[in-house]
Amino acid sequence: MRIQDILQGQAVHEEDPVLRLSMLTAVIRAEGCSPGVIVSSIGPESAREISRTETESSEEDGAAVIRIRASDVSSMRAALNSCMECIRVIEDIHNLTEARI
Repeated sequence: MRIQDILQGQAVHEEDPVLRLSMLTAVIRAEGCSPGVIVSSIGPESAREISRTETESSEEDGAAVIRIRASDVSSMRAALNSCMECIRVIEDIHNLTEARI
């Protein structure tokens, strides 16, 4: 997975029907490397109460799908960085264990 692939998508603005706030939305789809492990690793991040972001993770069609909603660009960047770093670490560990088998 390359960050360029993620950045080629379009930013989506949604309006929260309850709060009437404009939200940025990003979707990361990680295919190939242990989607179940990625989803379970991102889970604790998703459960954290962070005032300006919401994160959901699920496994769909053999891929880990992470949906991030943020109220501002700085929050979105921080959430994307956190998720991407977690995925990178999981992929590095996966590659190391595959090399030793």
